[in-house]
Amino acid sequence: MWWPFSRRAGAQPPADTRWRIRALFQNFRRILACNTQALERMAEMDQALGGAYIFDRAFLEASVHDLSRLVHHVVYNLNALTGNGYVALYDRYEELRGALGGVLAGGMDGAGPGSDSGAGAAAGSLSGMVADVRDVDWEQEPAAGFEAACLARLARHHGARIADALVTGTTGCAVLAVGGANADVVARDLRDRAVRMGSGTASFTLRACPVDETGRPAGREAERTGVAPDILPPALQDMLRDMTGDAATTGTAGTMGTTGTAGTAGSVHGVVALILPESPLPVSGWLHSHAPMGPVRHAVLVEARFASGDGTEHAPRVSTDRYALSRVHPFDLLCCEIPQRAANLPLPDGHEPLAPSDSLRGLLRGSALLEPPFLQGLAGLAMAAERLAGQPVELRWGMDPEGRCVLLGVRPSTVRLATEPQNQPEESADSEDNADDAHAMHVLRHGGQTVQMGVAAGGVVRLTEATRPEDCPLGGIGVARAASPNLAPLLGRLAGLVTEFGTTAGHLATVARELRVPAVFGMPGVCDAARPGDIVTLDAGGTVLYRGAVEGLLHTTDADEDLHPAAPEYRTLRRLLRLVAPLDLVDPDAPDFSPAGCRTYHDILHFCHEMSVEALINLRDTRPELAAPRVHRVRLNLPLDLRLLDVGDGVAVPPGMADGAGAPSGGDAWMDLSAVRSAPLLAFLDGLRAEGAWSHRPARLRAGDILSGMAGGTGNAANGAGPHAEWAATGANLAIAGRDYLNLTLRLGYHFTVLDVLLSDNPNRNHAYFRFAGGMADPARRVRRAHLVRNVLEELGFATRMRGDMVTGRLRAMEHAALRDAVAALGMLTAFTRQVDTTLNDDADLVRAATDFRLLREHSQRQARG
Repeated sequence: MWWPFSRRAGAQPPADTRWRIRALFQNFRRILACNTQALERMAEMDQALGGAYIFDRAFLEASVHDLSRLVHHVVYNLNALTGNGYVALYDRYEELRGALGGVLAGGMDGAGPGSDSGAGAAAGSLSGMVADVRDVDWEQEPAAGFEAACLARLARHHGARIADALVTGTTGCAVLAVGGANADVVARDLRDRAVRMGSGTASFTLRACPVDETGRPAGREAERTGVAPDILPPALQDMLRDMTGDAATTGTAGTMGTTGTAGTAGSVHGVVALILPESPLPVSGWLHSHAPMGPVRHAVLVEARFASGDGTEHAPRVSTDRYALSRVHPFDLLCCEIPQRAANLPLPDGHEPLAPSDSLRGLLRGSALLEPPFLQGLAGLAMAAERLAGQPVELRWGMDPEGRCVLLGVRPSTVRLATEPQNQPEESADSEDNADDAHAMHVLRHGGQTVQMGVAAGGVVRLTEATRPEDCPLGGIGVARAASPNLAPLLGRLAGLVTEFGTTAGHLATVARELRVPAVFGMPGVCDAARPGDIVTLDAGGTVLYRGAVEGLLHTTDADEDLHPAAPEYRTLRRLLRLVAPLDLVDPDAPDFSPAGCRTYHDILHFCHEMSVEALINLRDTRPELAAPRVHRVRLNLPLDLRLLDVGDGVAVPPGMADGAGAPSGGDAWMDLSAVRSAPLLAFLDGLRAEGAWSHRPARLRAGDILSGMAGGTGNAANGAGPHAEWAATGANLAIAGRDYLNLTLRLGYHFTVLDVLLSDNPNRNHAYFRFAGGMADPARRVRRAHLVRNVLEELGFATRMRGDMVTGRLRAMEHAALRDAVAALGMLTAFTRQVDTTLNDDADLVRAATDFRLLREHSQRQARG
């Protein structure tokens, strides 16, 4: 224990020691300040990725320069605070800085230190030559091609079923085309992987396509079917050698047409190839996510036909079904063209044309190959692919024998959309005003912050943290109370997202930008205004939610030429953020919580913050040459001995008590609660002292509880506390506080709590970390108490993790008022759970306790409102 509770009255540390202590606290303040500035810079980069504003290369270079400078300052100040205790952090910082410089210089490696994705990687990694399509990441699109990257993304985040396939990237194709010893290595790897993937498959399909430097198609693709497994490599080599250096190809032209984008602006950078095992698909066809011509303009167009003919004498084109569907969820069928078929012809679902249909509520089946539910699911996947691509797409699909949709291919649309109708008279200013008035008449709600730009329309889907992905319809507009990280798995199924609370720097916002889902957080009253099932249009850039499908907005967005995922700056920013923003180093008790475990700048910042707090708490042990700093004891009128260490404007101390003057004999200076100026500490104490939160009744302990507490209660708390364990064991409580910062180590009986909060007027700076462990009851009841704490944290919007009886929660980027309420709720929860574990005998008690706490919080909120 390092705080001197028996110090001689009036004793003062030497002036030189006081100066050195102040210098250490100044290092701590610089860590907090630089940490905050770095997080703000990350938030700017994240918002730029979401389309909040246009950026250029100068923005990217300035962002990396500023972040590197701030992270270096944080590492330097941590080593100054700890006596060079973390020199190894400089190595991690330099590795990451070098990787970021490589991305800015145009390198393909965005995976960070230790990555093997460079051009010289061994066979089996992506750019070294052959990979399973499912393992391709969006960042690897330049090496693997748009088709493989998009298919992998649809499978990983949107629940799409994709065909088994291998991809040979630009490097592998170049090696195969040249031949030689390296080509033999790639050929063996390709053959072995293909045989394993297509076990029992008699033949394969090869597709090769020229791509530009972004991985987008730059010419016509060549296709060869019915290739035997033993001749796969030479067959692919023949295809590659037939390809010339321009956009033209030889061989069988792909059905999708010619160029990947209108005019094929990009020059040929290389060739990528897909290898697919051939399997029986009764029905297959094409889909155009936005067909500007045909039976219905601005619709999803689906074509379907029997894989081996329909038993008639019609040519394939005549026997093809065509369906036009709305581009807006629930993707209603607008019209269809169905050729005449024999009445006894078995259809893909096993029924004949005049059989009753379950999906059509008893109506006769008809002769269409596809039924509405299948078509709607296909249209939803097409719109998801369009959002990922940033432009209309064409899908190649099939139906397997079980009636499930399988995606076989995807590429950018070959048809360029007109920006405005032909021969349309020029609109007057009055007509524009009328359009604005028409939009205003349909405004449902407006306000909030843009997370990801874009316009989307669809049916309202109410989301809670209990909503499962399979219960979330594909292509709807999600509406939720708060931007909880637990909603992230649902984003891949949504066309847009609106929440009442939340800001643009949280985990959910990051995922929305990654998936390019138009989103607005913080729109007032949207949950009450948007009824489930209603069709709405979300204009994320304007932060407006309209009633109904506003066709003018949707068609204007369709022709947009704004920055999209193929733009070099966009891709560079996305790669930079992969090395900057992810936070995986979250558990201080994990074995990899060390300099070696830091994989991103955010990891380094978080590690330095945690270690700086530990250094302050253990200052007497780590720096014995320094006298202990003065702390203040706070009068709370509670059975709680709380000591406060001010690290900057956290306390309004009378002049006579500066540097410990006026301290009573044998202890630290007492101070009233009115002298506390720390906003997060005041919020926590408001909840801790709330009426009804603090029970003064004696705990109902059994002999087993006492023995359990003696055997493991203190140990659990200490072991769960990491650097705070020694302080917890003394029974004392410490708050390290500034005006907008709090790090609290609290011990109530056998419960141990750690709280770290930054509460400012800037939402991008704000965060809260909460850890709760220990207990006097037996292990089963302590685990029930942990479930109670976790449930409350999740209701407050925390991302939680539970291990045994220890619960951790994290909350980021919230408005000042919302975060203050959450911190007050944590104080109330700390008081409420002080003895509750001794009453949790079964799950019914757990439900009762959760209800009691909810009622307690509602009562406290009513009192606060007056």
